[in-house]
Amino acid sequence: MLVCMCKVAKAMGRQWNVQEVNSSFSVSLCPKKYDLVRNGECYRQKEKGLEVDAGNGPSNAVYECGNDNAMPVIIRNQEDQDYWWSVAKKDKEKYGDLILGIVCDKRHELHWADGSDIDFRPEKYDADLDEPCHDNGYHFCMFNIDAKTGAWKAQCNIDVTINIYCTIVPPSPSLQPDDDCAEFEHDDDDNVCYQENSFIRRLAASKGLLNGIMLGGIATNNNNKWIDGSVWDYNNFAPGASIYSPGFPFNSSAACDFILMADSGKLVEVEILLLEANSCCDHLILTEGTLGGAVLADLTGDKNDGMKIRTKTQNSMRVSWQPNGATNVRGMMITFRSVTK
Repeated sequence: MLVCMCKVAKAMGRQWNVQEVNSSFSVSLCPKKYDLVRNGECYRQKEKGLEVDAGNGPSNAVYECGNDNAMPVIIRNQEDQDYWWSVAKKDKEKYGDLILGIVCDKRHELHWADGSDIDFRPEKYDADLDEPCHDNGYHFCMFNIDAKTGAWKAQCNIDVTINIYCTIVPPSPSLQPDDDCAEFEHDDDDNVCYQENSFIRRLAASKGLLNGIMLGGIATNNNNKWIDGSVWDYNNFAPGASIYSPGFPFNSSAACDFILMADSGKLVEVEILLLEANSCCDHLILTEGTLGGAVLADLTGDKNDGMKIRTKTQNSMRVSWQPNGATNVRGMMITFRSVTK
């Protein structure tokens, strides 16, 4: 795992900040009651301990998940299989069999509830999976993951207790930089491209310049000016500093530690502007001091509510982005400041 000491930042002074791009991340990745778990996907345990006839299991799962515009469990590969088998083992005693989203169509063929083919099969599965469905598109079996063996088991013509999980794969946000300013909104009076700041930030991100990019301006307290002599007619300064996980927002798989320093005699306060991490694997850990201090917070999942964490006694904090794959998530974006004790 690559671990880099990215920067030592000081919570003082004024720093150019890119508010337009930041505001586009204010919407939660997962719908209400869904949790960001793995591979950038949102999961919810919709029904637990539901008693049904096995033949009605698939339709129940599709109906319950369909109410949320979601799908029952679909397994595409061994990684999916291993994860959902672990869930099946954990939930079996309390909630029953974890049902798979395998349904029968009117051609008497089995497929996943989203219409895709069942291209993956585990090492062990019941032969019913390769058999045609019954007449009229009705299949008298449902498929679940056997908690002991991981096999896909067919249960037919019996009453069963099922555990329904629903999954949502959120659409990927369009974050690629524009090729030019053609779509920028201009002020009719002076034809200034006021979205240039967004373009420059996205261009920098696309080139991997996550530690910032130099602007052609001279900023002082009383006299800000561009080096080409043009009028300084746009500001985007903000107190504190914005910090991103390496590769944000396109790739968050590289680990990195940040040491944040406040003024002497003060505390460090961090605000979570955005955290998008798979709760199975990725963590943002904040600790007191620079090394070996108490853990202040161990965060994961989907957060953008402005959570604030501060040190207890010290004027320094270590912020550690610890991904384990960080598949299909953007990572973290935070800001920090000095606060009085």
